[in-house]
Amino acid sequence: MPLPLFADTQIHHLFATPLVVASLPPELAARINAGIRAMLLGKEAVTPSVQASNYGGWQSDDKIVEWGGDGVALVVEALREQIDSLTIRLHRDGATRGGIPWKINGWANINRRGDSNVPHIHPGAYWSAAYYVAVDGGGGVGDDAGGDVGGAFKAFDPRGGLPLMYCPVLRAGIDGHMTAGNAELVHPRPGQCVIFPSWMSHAVGAYRGDGVRISLAFNFSV
Repeated sequence: MPLPLFADTQIHHLFATPLVVASLPPELAARINAGIRAMLLGKEAVTPSVQASNYGGWQSDDKIVEWGGDGVALVVEALREQIDSLTIRLHRDGATRGGIPWKINGWANINRRGDSNVPHIHPGAYWSAAYYVAVDGGGGVGDDAGGDVGGAFKAFDPRGGLPLMYCPVLRAGIDGHMTAGNAELVHPRPGQCVIFPSWMSHAVGAYRGDGVRISLAFNFSV
């Protein structure tokens, strides 16, 4: 086999889109999730659903930060800490990390068999996040990470179909580029958060199981 002519090759991944998956400690998640689940199922029984991105299922109003109680407050605090660590503020003397006076709103989603959330973005926010209270199925990122009962979080390539336009059978043979022009899937577990830029189009696939999937969604704006 002939030696390559280039003596040095560097690949730079430009204009990356962050997708953060973070988990609370299992014992803590189990403790707060039981209370959040009971509270939300009770609210669902007496409150009509808001109609937003949900296709079927039940969605609360967007004031859960105010009425969600201690468990939701803990999730919000964990998200604030994580998002502060991800964000820098530019100023005359350079940049600082954290300490941003975020305005936070959030809501709950309850999905059963056949329910989903259509592709959408969250205008007017900088970061958005989903926290999973009740999930069945596998966990992880990618097509083979479990999720046999559906309900995966879908993060769509912000370039749209552009990477597929010239020749759909070609892919850049570089880590992270096989799904160019399509979507990355996250199969969440209870106690897990997915954090993403609010402008990124995303959806939730149809749930095919017999249980109930409960998630909280939040927007962080300034």
